[in-house]
Amino acid sequence: MKDHRQGLPVGEPLEEGEAEFLALALAVDPVPLRVSRRDALMTVIHSRPWEPFVDRVAVIVDVGVEKARLFLDTMLERFVPAPWTNVEWIHLEAGPANAGNDVGIVRVAPGQHFPYHTHGSEEVVLVLQGGFQNDDGSVHRAGELCRQHDGHSFTALPDQPLIYLVAVSGVDFPEKS
Repeated sequence: MKDHRQGLPVGEPLEEGEAEFLALALAVDPVPLRVSRRDALMTVIHSRPWEPFVDRVAVIVDVGVEKARLFLDTMLERFVPAPWTNVEWIHLEAGPANAGNDVGIVRVAPGQHFPYHTHGSEEVVLVLQGGFQNDDGSVHRAGELCRQHDGHSFTALPDQPLIYLVAVSGVDFPEKS
């Protein structure tokens, strides 16, 4: 026989205060989220899936929040093929803090390998969707900010396309020996 406590067998001892908490939780009727607020929230989530990243993109790219939002809202329509199979990118017009840097958004197909490359400065990557595994074995997923100092390659995780923002200077794609 099971009770309402996450399927625990009846007779298991309760933690201190758990009985009172359960009694209170069962005595109170749930309060549903007001439909108007829920609908408004769902509209924002579905129409602007990149919204949680806007502030960080603005800082990394060194642009205002509205320009960062525009970059994110329109990026899916603006990708162009990169020199590698199943890789697309967009070059962004960045602010003064990124003078001389390559700044853009890159999309890599699920499971696709991105070639070994080096950079003349720290590479800053904000993962917007999906994830990747670096050649050192580290795994980075959506929402993570990664800083790369040395040359590396990576492979997009297989579950969905990898989309990331990157700011770097002096990128070179030598043949790795």
